[in-house]
Amino acid sequence: MRGVKRPMNGKISKIKLFIFIMFIMLWVSIPLRLEGVTATLEEGGHVYIKGLDRVFTSISEAINAAKPGDTIYVDSGVYREHIVIDKPLAIIGRGYPVIDGGGRGTIIFINRTNNIVIKGLKLINSGTSYGTEDCGIKIKNSSDVFIIGNILDRVFFGILPKDSTNVWIVNNTISSIPEFSVTERQHGIYAWYTRRLYVVGNKFFLVKDGTYSDHVDMAYIAGNYISDGRYGIHLMYCNNVTINGNYITNTIAGMALMYSYNVTSVNNEIILNRGGWIGEGIFLVETDDVLIENNTIVGNIIGINIRYTPYRPGYFSIVRRNIIAFNYVGITIDAESATELYLNSFIENIRDVSLIGFGMGDNKWFNEELKVGNFWSSHIGYDDDGDGIVDKPFISQDILEDLMDGYSSLRIFLYSPSYLMLEVMKKAVAVNPRVKAVDLYPLVRPPRQLTVNRPLNFTNWAFSATLTLPPILLILYFRRR
Repeated sequence: MRGVKRPMNGKISKIKLFIFIMFIMLWVSIPLRLEGVTATLEEGGHVYIKGLDRVFTSISEAINAAKPGDTIYVDSGVYREHIVIDKPLAIIGRGYPVIDGGGRGTIIFINRTNNIVIKGLKLINSGTSYGTEDCGIKIKNSSDVFIIGNILDRVFFGILPKDSTNVWIVNNTISSIPEFSVTERQHGIYAWYTRRLYVVGNKFFLVKDGTYSDHVDMAYIAGNYISDGRYGIHLMYCNNVTINGNYITNTIAGMALMYSYNVTSVNNEIILNRGGWIGEGIFLVETDDVLIENNTIVGNIIGINIRYTPYRPGYFSIVRRNIIAFNYVGITIDAESATELYLNSFIENIRDVSLIGFGMGDNKWFNEELKVGNFWSSHIGYDDDGDGIVDKPFISQDILEDLMDGYSSLRIFLYSPSYLMLEVMKKAVAVNPRVKAVDLYPLVRPPRQLTVNRPLNFTNWAFSATLTLPPILLILYFRRR
């Protein structure tokens, strides 16, 4: 009827839906916009020495006035200075006071002293010179140093112990300069000729290597979270190192254990390391007396890469009780190694084994004394006697895998129609591909269940929700219409 207005319920509903969707997108994007934002703090602050009735406006001034063994408390604020510590002291921050290096040199330099505590500070903007090793905290010729609960952001090197003893680096958050490429940044912790190094419970983001230890004796690296770098944990010429319970993701190699002795890597989660063309979980080269046990190695290009290990006769290399799952290649190993592998779970890797060189060498894929091998999800067989061992041995050999080992560019055709055609043809044509692994005691069931305790990343969750919720709401709306 002319002159009668049509109801506006449909238009109002659309407006409400649009407002609701915009609200959801705004809400879930807040973490993305807040990430990396630094709160603005007032200049300066107050610095106190415990037991001394005096207030300082500079940390360096307080250090000069302090006696050996004093404790200095630093209130929140911004302190634009470079600090040298050459006497036993404790410096404790209240409310994470910021020490701004102004883009020059090293922010805190601990030199030729002992019994040092640095706790609760935020260090930002070191210099970026490799020649002078600009960093957040440099420790040189010192002992009994405790770096606890600090934040280091936009620092070239994070913490650099050199020629020092009994250094504890605990519960810190360290990130380098985000606009630099991974090769231009430097390491979260770079330890050089240091003895008794403890790296526990730290978080590393956007650094070159999370921890790089060179000629370090007696190190314990445990409970750290490492992401977005070159190598998560890197050893060069180190002795007596335990690597326990770390979570490493999104690096070129989760661990690079090289030219070292007496190395134990246990209970680590090495997940989705696919950087560059390598993307390795653990790279092991020329290392003696090494134990790789109880690790979860999932979603990498290569799970474990073993070369020339052990390097010297009479030493051992053992890989056992690991979950090696959903990698492009489970293990790459060369014929020069003599590693014993057993009680591992090879689960749904595209290829379980890649052999470098001719022959299997002295590598052993089972333990003769225990009469146990590994679990292979690709192995089909029966256990008629119920002893938990598949009656038919597992033999890894495949002509197509041999071709891809020799010509890595052929991997682009993996699971293409031509590849699947060759898969069919190899069953009809008699060929004798090389044998890469023989497991006489393949297990019926995996010794460990696959569980990954990935830390919750709220930013990733928010981004996923931003991309997921609006389309779902629109679909529901139009289905209702």
